[in-house]
Amino acid sequence: MVQNRIFREEEVQDLLPHMRKNLCMRPHLWKTGQDQKVRTCHKRFVLARNQARYWNQEWSITWEEWLAFTLPYQIGGIKKNSLNVCRKDRTKGWHIDNIDILSRENSYKRGVARTADGKRIKRVCRSKILNMQEKNNAI
Repeated sequence: MVQNRIFREEEVQDLLPHMRKNLCMRPHLWKTGQDQKVRTCHKRFVLARNQARYWNQEWSITWEEWLAFTLPYQIGGIKKNSLNVCRKDRTKGWHIDNIDILSRENSYKRGVARTADGKRIKRVCRSKILNMQEKNNAI
């Protein structure tokens, strides 16, 4: 049985053909190349962009802008001093001029997002919006 690990090319040649697939590292196929920091940065970019789509928030940040903004920092983590990318104004979307890097502790200290008249901003995911549209179309 083949264990879950990265194999060298020489080791893969000894395996059966159906077992060779996806066992070797293929940096020539990676979007970001071999640099581990850039790969981690790209993973965080994709996760943040997909999260913004899920919550139906605007997103206009390109990969190049994200890389230039976040590469000098080590983004992510679960400790209170871990760094995260946050929006300055949470009523606006994810735009390069509306993001900042804060520690998790400072991010949570900002509190709940509120409108100008003090009402709490409710986040609505995309699936709920689609369900509401379907109900309105059925009526």
